[in-house]
Amino acid sequence: PAIDVRVVGVTSRVATSSGMVLVADAGLGDLPSFDVVVVCALGTFTTDDTVAALARPDVRSLVGAVTDAGARGVRLAAACTGAFVLAETGLLDGGRATTSWWLGAGFRTRYPRVDLDLDAMVVTDRRAMTAGAAFGHIDLALALLRRHSPALADLTSRMMLADQRPAQSAYIAIGHLEHDDPIV
Repeated sequence: PAIDVRVVGVTSRVATSSGMVLVADAGLGDLPSFDVVVVCALGTFTTDDTVAALARPDVRSLVGAVTDAGARGVRLAAACTGAFVLAETGLLDGGRATTSWWLGAGFRTRYPRVDLDLDAMVVTDRRAMTAGAAFGHIDLALALLRRHSPALADLTSRMMLADQRPAQSAYIAIGHLEHDDPIV
């Protein structure tokens, strides 16, 4: 069956961090009617910037809408800093998740009730699917496709020349994990 992809925004036009503008064809109030809601990354690279983004009114609205959708049983997914949005809802508490490996210390500090698995590229848990690293959205998209159609996911992976990367651990700069210093 066809996959219906919708762009949802706090406003009718959504600007990405790279300046691309998308037209939203649904609002935050529509989230409970979807099967899956994929939260995009916040366009931040440090824990401090990510936490600051979580305090913005537009992101607070997003957190509220995602909380409502998740409470109504909508499957949630996010990659990179989008995992912070999911954790902010409290819906990840008591479950497993991943995010970008370099944000691990800050994530653990802010969300101690989430079992953070920085080794896995994609973590599927009871309420959410999360992916780590900057290109984790590709792994997340392939994992979501695989749930719908393994054959389509395999074909897409071959067409994109995207190897399956089950772990982030091969790419982690170990020294970075020993602290949460934004300068480093």
